[in-house]
Amino acid sequence: MKTVIISCIPQLNPGQEQGFIQLIGILQGKGYAVKIWNCSSSTALRQFEIAAPAAATGLLGRIKQALQSKAPVIDEQKWTERLKHWLNKDDNFNAKGIFQKHYNEALAIFKKYQPDLFICWNPFCCQFGIAYDLAKKMQVKTAAIEFGFLPGTFTIDKKGILALSELNVPAPELYRGLNTVHLQEQGKQVYQSLVQAGISRLAQQAPQLPTALQHTGAGTVNILVLANDEVDTGCIPAWHEERKWLLPFHTSTYQQALQIAALNPLYKVVFKPHPSHNRYSEDKQLTGNCFIVNGNPDTLINWADVVIASGSKMEFAALLQQKPLVNIGAGLLFDKGCSYEVKNVEAMPGIIQQASQNGCTEQQLQAWYTFLGYLKQHYLFTYTADANTAVNEAVVQALLH
Repeated sequence: MKTVIISCIPQLNPGQEQGFIQLIGILQGKGYAVKIWNCSSSTALRQFEIAAPAAATGLLGRIKQALQSKAPVIDEQKWTERLKHWLNKDDNFNAKGIFQKHYNEALAIFKKYQPDLFICWNPFCCQFGIAYDLAKKMQVKTAAIEFGFLPGTFTIDKKGILALSELNVPAPELYRGLNTVHLQEQGKQVYQSLVQAGISRLAQQAPQLPTALQHTGAGTVNILVLANDEVDTGCIPAWHEERKWLLPFHTSTYQQALQIAALNPLYKVVFKPHPSHNRYSEDKQLTGNCFIVNGNPDTLINWADVVIASGSKMEFAALLQQKPLVNIGAGLLFDKGCSYEVKNVEAMPGIIQQASQNGCTEQQLQAWYTFLGYLKQHYLFTYTADANTAVNEAVVQALLH
């Protein structure tokens, strides 16, 4: 019997646990034994959970260590740098030690269970991302899993997540052979459900807008820069090729916000940090027209005239409020006709100005409805009561071939 290992980082709620059980059931129905490599033990999933074998000590340990010196080599420098940001400590020695721990654990698990497929929770995250890179070196088939873009869904993609996923192609290629009129109609139904349920998953406090941002004069443009989780989206380290999609022109979204503010004194720019790995948790004024503001992103989107986001579900939240969205880098909606796209840094000032003048257009909304329909009918694994079993089966089948 073939074996699939699925890794999981977050503590799943009961609905998400049932989603995993549905996924396991489909894989078992196709003849696979399923193992769950879980950071947070779950009663519902316990019968499937595995752990790394205990490290050998003494002579046996020395022999194993010598054999491991011939193990596959992965990019330790990338992961050490990412771990330093994840730990929020510029401690190379400690990061290297944690890298080696995660590497050893992954190697032991892969050798023990000999998986045919490794479905990795967010391959940009440190612990299982190290395992993901190792699996590729060991010729194990890989796929990625994450919370989906819509409530009650998972993204399960054989190429990866975000810009490395199968979604990162122009709309005509993505929809080739499909009835886009039907997709758009389906997407409108999804849109109506989002109006009721919202898109934000994390509860955050109400933001405190500085007085200077509450009363803006004629000609000013309120711009919201929504940071992605740079540690867990491949943006760190800055020199690595994985970051070229989401942050092609800037070392961080923080720097991006400062540069946008410097373009025009009439721009009032709010930099909204991502709540994960947040190094900017203190609200403060950075320049005369640029501010850090933490808190509920939906409130800040309502304040904004233009929203800048890439690689975040907040792209969807912006369109839900019909605010003009600017992608600087390959976000979720890049090349889908839903946003204003910055494809070279010299064009950025003009595109931001165009977004502020034209707003969110009807054409962009229609394109978004089409994309929503595609996600629901052809891409996302849904575990709520409205799940389409045939779609879920097709999503899993795509991983196996």
